Amino acid sequence: MSERILAIDGNSILNRTYYAIPWLTNTRGETVHGVIGFFNILLKNIKIYQPTSICVAFDVSRHTFRTDFYPEYKATRRKTPNELIEQLGILKDILNEMGIECYEQENFEADDILGTIATYADENNHECYILTGDKDDLQLASDNVSIILVVTKSGDAVDTLMTASDILDKYGVTPAQFIDAKAIMGDSSDNIPGVKGLAEKTAMELIAEYKTLDNVYANLDNLRTRVKNLLEADKENAYKSQHLSTIIRNVPIEYLPKKFDISQIKQKNVLDKLHYYGLRSLENKLGAVEMEQISWF
Repeated sequence: MSERILAIDGNSILNRTYYAIPWLTNTRGETVHGVIGFFNILLKNIKIYQPTSICVAFDVSRHTFRTDFYPEYKATRRKTPNELIEQLGILKDILNEMGIECYEQENFEADDILGTIATYADENNHECYILTGDKDDLQLASDNVSIILVVTKSGDAVDTLMTASDILDKYGVTPAQFIDAKAIMGDSSDNIPGVKGLAEKTAMELIAEYKTLDNVYANLDNLRTRVKNLLEADKENAYKSQHLSTIIRNVPIEYLPKKFDISQIKQKNVLDKLHYYGLRSLENKLGAVEMEQISWF
């Protein structure tokens, strides 16, 4: 039987819910609103996709091979609030109690772990859903891998399923070509420079027509003078950005899908853990569900 993997970008989803949900604290004064939002999204997607295995990928630190290559990478991001760091610890503790595997690896980002899991799914013909708030992960979509993209709208975290064909229809480029498009347009949130003066629309059009960054540069004489000049002036940054934007797919982790048992999250020790952290809404939601109705998720 083929696996159905739900692989989650832990930092990305927690970050989304931390900023999207009104501030909540438990009786000990710990902030918990981001954790509540994370598990509401998790339970919703368990119900929809009914995965046979679940795992969550985390960043270890901001230092990775990308910052070694380009020290300015993500340098403009604000410092992570202490309250968000605290919720990260709470989240991992509860996931561990639920029997959900967590992965992290020095020198790599959560995206790279997700890329490694996506490659595993492709090589073994398994179905895989990547739950993330990061558009960078669209490059991982394939016949086997779909992206559940979470965005914040009007203060709510809203998710949309994106298949490889959805991405091509919406952006005009394939998932793999997203890398070269980002090499041109850059990414201010990650401080990836790209080609100064060329935004997303032009980048997508260039890659849609010429397919690769190499081929764009091989056809400079066919481009409008302004676009040609900008590309020539920032060629080094374009290729630097291509390297920074490429998700690694062979992180040295020992990944094997761990069978997810839906009844695990109904066990008393899980409910006790939720009670300990004052997550009464989640405790009540899970505690009110009878075992024979566990498909409620």
